[in-house]
Amino acid sequence: PRHSFLTRRKDMRKNEILEKVIEEVREKIDPCLMVNELHIGSRLMNNSVESTGIEVTFTNRSEKPIFYMDVHLMSFAPKDETVVNSHIDLENLEYSEVNIPYLCGCFLSDLARCMRKMDKILPDQFEDALPEDIQKHLFFSVANFEQNQKFKVRMVPYFKFLDLAIFPCWKFSTNPNDRGHFMISRRLSNIWGLSDEKLFRMAMNNMPKLYHFVIRPLSDVLREEAELSVDDTPLILAGCKEAHYGPAILLYPKYLKEISKKAGGSFYVLPTSVDEVLIAPENACQDRTVADLYDMMKFMNSNMRMKSDILSDAVYFYNAEEDHLMIAEK
Repeated sequence: PRHSFLTRRKDMRKNEILEKVIEEVREKIDPCLMVNELHIGSRLMNNSVESTGIEVTFTNRSEKPIFYMDVHLMSFAPKDETVVNSHIDLENLEYSEVNIPYLCGCFLSDLARCMRKMDKILPDQFEDALPEDIQKHLFFSVANFEQNQKFKVRMVPYFKFLDLAIFPCWKFSTNPNDRGHFMISRRLSNIWGLSDEKLFRMAMNNMPKLYHFVIRPLSDVLREEAELSVDDTPLILAGCKEAHYGPAILLYPKYLKEISKKAGGSFYVLPTSVDEVLIAPENACQDRTVADLYDMMKFMNSNMRMKSDILSDAVYFYNAEEDHLMIAEK
């Protein structure tokens, strides 16, 4: 691995190497793998040592494997440090003449091997699911349509709502605090003999049973959950008690009307993340234009730590008189 494409930089530590591997892999990775994001992650190992690696999130599954790369990195360790030394500090070791393309190839091979193992689990376990089990485990997730159009919408059933895509999912556990799930593929829905319409109707009916929608003043949430001392604000937080999949509340007319009652009429929706939305009552936005709200969304999204958490750059408007939710015009 030392013979070509060397960075020629001395004394690179593990985190720096992983960042360079991530940067190059993003340009090479096959879209068919449906990888959503690559970033540095860490986990506490069995020996109580925290180890960092490349964490992978997917657009069509909930597993988040981490690839530590330690075996491959040892090719570039100082000669006086070998794998037989079990007390070596791999995290802070200084590696030299690191071959980034070689490590990218190692990572992609490890990723493909891992995905083959994960793919073996799903078909056998769920192809023969009974109708009552399907109904009990179905729900849906909400994502940005444009950002996912290239990958997700080609392989899984979906329907478009505003500028969003709604995907049916299978939840491994009926425990609302367990986020383990996978998106229903077109192949699996065909095996089950379920039309898209039937699949979404089942997911819509079951979603409120798995997750509990909540509508609360934002100031109350900040005081009680974040323990912050804040003044009252007209903003309202709408989402799920379980703190994820909250934007799904927008698909239920019953809850839109409930939000309208709390907001005192029509309101704007700020889709702040894939986990919740903020409600701005129209009567509390007299000193702001719709363009101001769009600028606010743009600012919030630009400061989002994880790109995968962004739901939309748009602002929505609910007309209470017409009982209609739409994308607000600037």
